[in-house]
Amino acid sequence: MKTHFRSALTAVLLGCLWIVLWGGATAGAQQHGEADMAGYTPVSYCELVRHPKEYDGKNVAVRATYRYGFEWQEMFCMKCRDQGKTWLEFETESASAIRRALGKAPRHQGTLNATFYGTFRGTKGPYGDGGYVFRFDVKSVKAVDIVSKDGWAPERLSASEQQKLCQGDEKETAAERKR
Repeated sequence: MKTHFRSALTAVLLGCLWIVLWGGATAGAQQHGEADMAGYTPVSYCELVRHPKEYDGKNVAVRATYRYGFEWQEMFCMKCRDQGKTWLEFETESASAIRRALGKAPRHQGTLNATFYGTFRGTKGPYGDGGYVFRFDVKSVKAVDIVSKDGWAPERLSASEQQKLCQGDEKETAAERKR
């Protein structure tokens, strides 16, 4: 019964994510442009999850891999994946801009690298279906690079796809900020 409830809850949460990303957008999404990204501290994903209290509640820009599918989603980098899973929440007022940024992403499942701008939540978890230690409230996504049309665990990706995954020390660059 507990497993069925968790599966149902996950399906509902992913359905909500789908509506936010691909559904109707609000006019406020237009306000999240280049100028708004100036208040974000660039940090590597591994730095973020290794020092969650230091970044809790702060606006950060992080380069990471994001995998998603029917009953899963996860932001990660390989060197620190064992530190805990990160759940992504996509802000409703940013839906239009996020949808444009992810326009070429595989539709139902996939793996991609991107620079995520948002607020990190490093305490008060668990998040998502209860299996996520951290949460990242996404306000903007830039510099999206598709890794795979498969969203399964990184170990199941081809060797060439695994080489493209975030390793852990990547930070946003000035070129990515402009993309």
